[in-house]
Amino acid sequence: MKKILAILLAVCLTLSLGVVAFASDNSGAVDPSGAVTPGTPDINNPEIGKLVSSATAADGSRVDATIDPLPSNDPISQEEEVKDSAIQIYETSVGTNVPDSTEITYNAYCNDADEYTADQLAVAVRDDWELLEGANLQVSGNRVTFTVKAGVIRQWKYFAIVVRDKFNTVDVENPAEGTDNEGDTEGDDTMNAGDTDETPAEGEDTTPVEPETTAPAEQNPPTGVVLAVVPMIVAAAAIVISKKR
Repeated sequence: MKKILAILLAVCLTLSLGVVAFASDNSGAVDPSGAVTPGTPDINNPEIGKLVSSATAADGSRVDATIDPLPSNDPISQEEEVKDSAIQIYETSVGTNVPDSTEITYNAYCNDADEYTADQLAVAVRDDWELLEGANLQVSGNRVTFTVKAGVIRQWKYFAIVVRDKFNTVDVENPAEGTDNEGDTEGDDTMNAGDTDETPAEGEDTTPVEPETTAPAEQNPPTGVVLAVVPMIVAAAAIVISKKR
């Protein structure tokens, strides 16, 4: 009988040591959605072409940058300066490893671009929606390309493809600093592709804000605790029974 209890005790202890192998948190699960990401065209679905975009440097190499079209009902798309003139608005970003001086050429889908020539369209940049001259805008069907420096992308983030004639008729209520409200001219609402406005507004706090970091909470699967306790209870009971006999 003692031998049987000793064997049972050894099996229980072995199981308790192997609990970690059985308690999985499923952190390595594969996303089953199969979502198509930009840069992954599907030749069997032409509509996927709207999602495909690229960002390249002057030598044609890929750059750590993104460009995503905003939907027409987005609040940015409804702003007074562009709601009647923009045929597409993009939200862009660029990686921290890309120098500000890097010229990035975006290639993206643009709705209804095939109805215009490159001369009829222009690139406008937020914050005050000014025309961005020198962006070398090109049109090919429903796709456009334009070039802008990484520093400009970091500062302004939102770019719009606008119809020049419609954009020029919009009265901007809050012109950029240095313009005259009473005598705005077409040249007043333009900026060069390499320009950045780094002058802080009066009273603006320029102290850099440290991002808050939160340590990830440790999550242990509850099944691990249960599987570890049960063999230990069985082993303890076996020891008590053995001593009584």
